[in-house]
Amino acid sequence: MNSIPNGNATVGTITGSGNSVTYTAPKNVGNFVLAATSVSDPTKSDSAQVIVTPTTPITSVVVSPSTWSLNAGSQKQFATTVSGTGSYDSAVTWSAQRGTITATGLYSAPATSGTDVVTVKSVQDPTKSATATVTVIGSDPVVPTVTAVAISPASWSMSGGTQKQFTATVTGTGAFSSSVVWSAQHGSIDSSGLYTAPASGSDTVTAMSVGDTSKSATSAILIQSGCAPAPTASTVVNVRDSAYGAKGDGTTDDTAAIQKAVNAVSGTGGTVLIPDGTYMINAVKQNSSGIRLGSNMTLSLSAGAVLKAIPNSAGTYAIVAISFASKVNVVGGTLLGDRSAHSGTSGEWGMGLSINNSDQVVIQGVTAKECWGDGFYITDLCSNVTLCNVTADHNRRQGLSVTSVNGLVVKNSVFKNTQGTAPECGIDVEPNGGQTCNNIHISECIFSGNAGGGIQQGASEADMSYTFATNTIIENNEVFGNGGSSYKDGGIAFSCCDSNIIRNNYIHDNLDNGIKTYGQATKLTITGNRVMNNKGDGMLLTGCSGAVVTDNTVTGNAGTGIYHDASSGTYAPNTVNSNGQ
Repeated sequence: MNSIPNGNATVGTITGSGNSVTYTAPKNVGNFVLAATSVSDPTKSDSAQVIVTPTTPITSVVVSPSTWSLNAGSQKQFATTVSGTGSYDSAVTWSAQRGTITATGLYSAPATSGTDVVTVKSVQDPTKSATATVTVIGSDPVVPTVTAVAISPASWSMSGGTQKQFTATVTGTGAFSSSVVWSAQHGSIDSSGLYTAPASGSDTVTAMSVGDTSKSATSAILIQSGCAPAPTASTVVNVRDSAYGAKGDGTTDDTAAIQKAVNAVSGTGGTVLIPDGTYMINAVKQNSSGIRLGSNMTLSLSAGAVLKAIPNSAGTYAIVAISFASKVNVVGGTLLGDRSAHSGTSGEWGMGLSINNSDQVVIQGVTAKECWGDGFYITDLCSNVTLCNVTADHNRRQGLSVTSVNGLVVKNSVFKNTQGTAPECGIDVEPNGGQTCNNIHISECIFSGNAGGGIQQGASEADMSYTFATNTIIENNEVFGNGGSSYKDGGIAFSCCDSNIIRNNYIHDNLDNGIKTYGQATKLTITGNRVMNNKGDGMLLTGCSGAVVTDNTVTGNAGTGIYHDASSGTYAPNTVNSNGQ
């Protein structure tokens, strides 16, 4: 058959011998030639054409997928479905114009781009077939991709104005760029990663990929400067870390998240870092306070971090409280009270920061404003407390109240716009019954716009027999635009105190007296002050036996330049002129 002795499965087979044989048709249809040749004379032969037709026809062949795109040199598995009637054969053959394909339909694309055609044919009926069009994509180079940026160190504590070298590592695929752009929120950093810290507070250094600006890394920086000592441990915990989960979005109550971070650091000498954002604080959550700090730790707020009291109706609260603790630092940020949204009408003890029964506490660079009571409050047997570079603004009762302390330094700070409920002073040193305030130093501060007065010291006259303030120095401050309320304390007012000094201050343009004493302000030294243009007396001095009032310039005041009663003391020399009386 078809020149194949005895044929085969493709063309059919011949069985038998002699002059009579049997032909068995193949499964596939087609035209075949059956030839017979004489044994005696091989030159004598004859042939017959055999036409094989299907007994059970194939109706269709389908290939899947019918179209496909793939990269040069890659593979794709094709499948086929053969349909027919009766007991048909579903076997097929595969072929490809450019690529290769196995008997099972696994196609391998050529090495170059272009179009290819895959064909599948029925074995039983080769007239039945299907094709798939293949688009071969050229082999392109790997696209450069930046996967991550890491920064080292990831956190750091350093002194203001000093430098630290940071490094960044960029990872990725392909020919990606390893370059980064450095930036700092408050300090400065050059293109090599050399960072220079600002004077105080906290900062964030960022390394951003040049190749993919959505990829960056940050390092949290704590700046030690001014009055706050450096943490005794390098641990820095960020309240936004997943372990704590603070949001700082101005909506979420972050009290529990921040307290969790504080609890983790308390006692370790480490630092809790609060990055920029507005963190809502339930200021009455824990015994009339929000965040309660422990001993031997630093709470560091970045310049843009705000702890905001969730509005409440309580007469007493504290956004941050330091109670029965020692060696505590609070650095930077803003404590924002609920004054404008407070839902209660009673009480005057809603504080930004409250300190009681604590020792070695430093508050640096913190702003406390809009509180229902005081911006800062120090009470109940505190000792060795320092406030530097703080601001108290538009609090309802006081900028700072001090009722019980031994050792307090307040310097380089601003107390302004206190107004709402008496006494309404910038600083009020007013011991509670049976308590004392000793060894206080207030210097280089500004007091302005406080309705009660700039600085007031002393208990009420009713309590003077058993409560006192001693050894206070007030020097090198500017006190102006204070007074106007019923207290009429004006610039500086002292009572119930002993062995205190007011020197080298500029006290001007207050709405009442410049300096006022009353009620046993004994052994008081007032020297080197400029007291000018106040709307009351320049100095109204009563009850101050043993006073030394010398070398002051008192001019332009609406009332008497210097008035003093018969209390013993030294009241000259002073420069006194151009006053009203």
